[in-house]
Amino acid sequence: MSTLNISVTDQQAAWVDAWTQTYGYANRSELFRFILRFISQQPKILRDVPPLELLEFQKKPLKEVREKMLATGKYSKKFINGIVSGLKREGLYVD
Repeated sequence: MSTLNISVTDQQAAWVDAWTQTYGYANRSELFRFILRFISQQPKILRDVPPLELLEFQKKPLKEVREKMLATGKYSKKFINGIVSGLKREGLYVD
């Protein structure tokens, strides 16, 4: 058996935990194995899902990124400065 690690939002994790408990799965892994087995037996389910709308990436000023992160109150200034510094090096945002 292989191990897969995925990242989900807190809200998604809460859904997984609720579904696991509601439907009597032993743990999150059991739920995901069920979902994968179901999809592999019913691939039409995925074909019927409308495609995702992809939006063009818009560069944002680093000052705006910093201000929005600070406004959340979730991150330290040191963390934000590290993120902004990395974004600046990558050239994905404008200074």
